[in-house]
Amino acid sequence: MATWATLSGSSKTRVRKNVAEILHDHVTFELEAIDRMYLNAYVPSLQTGGGVVWFMKTQLGARVPSTMMVAPMSERFVKAIERFVETQGIDLVTFEKGQRKDDVAQRYLASFEGEEGVLFIGKAQEKASVFRTEKRTDAQGVKYPWIIRSTAMPNHYYVYILDRDFGPLFIKFCSYFPYPAKLCLNGHEWLKRQLTQREVPFEPLDNGIRSSDEASRVQRIADTLDATKIDAVFRKWLRRLPHPFAPAHRAAGYRYQLSVLQAEFALTQVLDRMLIGEAPLVPHIWREMTALIAVLWVAVTVMVIKKEEPDLRRQFDGDYEAYCRQVPRWIPRLTPLKSEEPLRQRRSFFGPITPALPHGARAFLTPAPPAIMVLSILSTQIRSGRTLMIVIRNVFQLKFGKAREATALLREGVAAQKKVLAGTEHSTRILADVTGPFYMLVREITTPNLAAYEANAGKVVSDKDFQSSYQKFAALVESGRRDIYSIVE
Repeated sequence: MATWATLSGSSKTRVRKNVAEILHDHVTFELEAIDRMYLNAYVPSLQTGGGVVWFMKTQLGARVPSTMMVAPMSERFVKAIERFVETQGIDLVTFEKGQRKDDVAQRYLASFEGEEGVLFIGKAQEKASVFRTEKRTDAQGVKYPWIIRSTAMPNHYYVYILDRDFGPLFIKFCSYFPYPAKLCLNGHEWLKRQLTQREVPFEPLDNGIRSSDEASRVQRIADTLDATKIDAVFRKWLRRLPHPFAPAHRAAGYRYQLSVLQAEFALTQVLDRMLIGEAPLVPHIWREMTALIAVLWVAVTVMVIKKEEPDLRRQFDGDYEAYCRQVPRWIPRLTPLKSEEPLRQRRSFFGPITPALPHGARAFLTPAPPAIMVLSILSTQIRSGRTLMIVIRNVFQLKFGKAREATALLREGVAAQKKVLAGTEHSTRILADVTGPFYMLVREITTPNLAAYEANAGKVVSDKDFQSSYQKFAALVESGRRDIYSIVE
């Protein structure tokens, strides 16, 4: 976008404008406002193990603090929610895995006829940071309890609300001590209700304001949304909903405080038209972006040639030279890569199997130029040709309280594997956590090379006994990873 400016005499020079200058005279409505806010609700004095111990001693009368002491509190809280659902005549919805909670809330909101109230309560099992008690041993061999931070998968209760002043919002409670909560609201919904109550005319958007004859007044009202109002609506609904902490606890100072977890701020600008002066707005923005991309491309090219490629040559020597001869720097191959040992990536039931490189080196490759190539060498042979063993560790993070059941199923799977692979060169063992995250199991496999691992995996996964135990085991696993090592001596 350009304007003509006479600098001297009759000569005219084209002066490029930036986007802000282009927009300045063509904005018919502008509004800066808080959009969505997601806030933590927490009890400050219950964020450390020491604070939890003090709560148990002073509020629960525990002589020897243990997280078992808070189990009755959790049970009372859940029962209070269930009674609230029954007495208010609202639905308790169990969210399904992958279900969009907002879609469910919109259906209830569309059918709600009151000015304000609870639409429904949703329930979902989600990960949470909690406190647990573990046994420790002192220097004299005496065992004692110790409270630590850990994670669990308790139920969370989503209370969906329509508020007279704030519109749709929800408060999410964790059902496990110390009962962290979340508050989610929308500043634009609050603003719409304030404008309606003050009879200020406006044209709404799905999530914002499109226009108003009193734009300056709309902006002044938007600027009044602050922490005090947000805290007030949170405490308003805390008084009406089941509360995890008893009145005596709250009187002793165990009260929720809010902090910002995520905040979105919106600048809404409505333009009169997309054409300004001699040319459309979009092509000029595109030219600026093209120039930026060109600069970045040059910088990446220089970095690859001067830094990355020399480093790869020093690290992988002839292997990398062989790769470069068959893969041009910036031009993708249209045919499969061929070498002394064909480079290809195979898949097994357990995931990708690394391809082979010359000289017996193993690598994970992606079909991309060297600038973004991932080359993780897992050496299965050395230059002399001597074969080395590799160790594959499948690390499983189990769901809370499922360690014993999962261990039994994993043993069944290993037994089925040993029966199928009898007479082959391999070994398998199961490892359990002693330190680190709780409920961790490791299935360690030692095999001559990855090709043997792939071949054996194909036999094992087709075994019906293994399939049966593995399907049950997979249902108890929360997450996992695979580590592959070479045995160097």
